[in-house]
Amino acid sequence: MTERLVNIKMAPKTEEQLEKIRQERSQSIIQAALKLFAEEGFANTTVSQIAREADISKGLIYNYFNGKEHLLRAVIQEGFKKMPLDFETPKTEKEAKLRLEQVLSDLQESAVNNRIFWKFYAELLLQLIRDEKLAARYEEEFNLYIQLFVTLLTKMNYPDPEENGRILAAQLDGILLHGLYFEDYPVEKVFKKIKKQYLQT
Repeated sequence: MTERLVNIKMAPKTEEQLEKIRQERSQSIIQAALKLFAEEGFANTTVSQIAREADISKGLIYNYFNGKEHLLRAVIQEGFKKMPLDFETPKTEKEAKLRLEQVLSDLQESAVNNRIFWKFYAELLLQLIRDEKLAARYEEEFNLYIQLFVTLLTKMNYPDPEENGRILAAQLDGILLHGLYFEDYPVEKVFKKIKKQYLQT
């Protein structure tokens, strides 16, 4: 081996390369946790199992996450990225309608292409019902989800926006969960009806 090749092999990685590796490894751990939380439930999954699924050592996981609950929060946040909850309040009724239409379209796509997250979501809801302390820790995230619809319906001058925002959130939960368990569930048709109900007023 020539001296030049040795130098190339031993060249230290740049900060950018190291950050890319860190992000990729973090995502690999999150995806492994998501899969196991969805299949086994949060309570029944161990950090050792997540490490095996991610094909890394258990100790290495703690370089990225403080523990299983820290991972749970990361999985939830990763899922909610598909439906951003932190947004600027629309200034007009038209803007609010466009925003709601986009959210519903994103959820429809997610129902088809991100089934593993919604399976995890279903398992998480059951876990939160059983564990009041755990539920209290994630109350804010779920309230943001509901508040998204309340805010948009309010700006749209939709009747009883507080109540109907909660109804819409519950309807969407039902659609997404039914889509998991019924192979031929008509996701597209049901979302079309939801859009008609809330957007054509």
